Amino acid sequence: MWHDDGSGSRGLQTRAQVIEGVTVFIYSAQLIAKPGQQQPAMTQIVEARQVIEDATGRPTSAWAAVVGAPLGSFAISTAVESVAELMESQAKLGVSIEYAGLAAASAEVWSAPAETRFGRVIGSTNYEFSEALISMTTTTIQGSFSSAIAFGHEVMEHVSAALGNGGLLLLSEAPEIGQLTWIFGNESPEAAAENDAKLQSDADYLALYDRANELFVPGSTQRSVAVRLG
Repeated sequence: MWHDDGSGSRGLQTRAQVIEGVTVFIYSAQLIAKPGQQQPAMTQIVEARQVIEDATGRPTSAWAAVVGAPLGSFAISTAVESVAELMESQAKLGVSIEYAGLAAASAEVWSAPAETRFGRVIGSTNYEFSEALISMTTTTIQGSFSSAIAFGHEVMEHVSAALGNGGLLLLSEAPEIGQLTWIFGNESPEAAAENDAKLQSDADYLALYDRANELFVPGSTQRSVAVRLG
């Protein structure tokens, strides 16, 4: 669902903005806090972000879901240029004493092991450092893959132009195949809410939404808003 541009600012924007022609993937790990453990979970996810960034040397972000995900949902995300880079980062975590300590304490806080996702950035409209994200994920109908991707770019460009915000278009590579995710950045949670309202009254956007029925599995679209924790 929810991801430095080489300048030192952390965020979903990734290095796709500053290195033209370089393939970028977003890797994320999503967790749900046990009932009554939301505050400890928030503390731990922020600490985990720093530990992971220090161990891997790779800019990392922490997020909390506001709507559209189970209550108590959090995520950590980072950008890599290949599966080999991801494996290198995971190997570094494997020998981190600090990370091992966090993992040992996680059973008291989280309801289950982290669910990981891996997606390729296939489009970008000048995404910038963001404090809140609006994202939508949907599954393509078999036989409409190329048309769905073209439609995905059309939606991203329209929304970015309508809201004045940059966006990313991701194609899932694991665990699901054939999913598209749009991610749009916002400068604050309040701005995310305002932009969401704008979209719901945008006739051209709603017309695009109607066309989606021809390309995506009905009922498969999931929408969420997340805020940055670090």
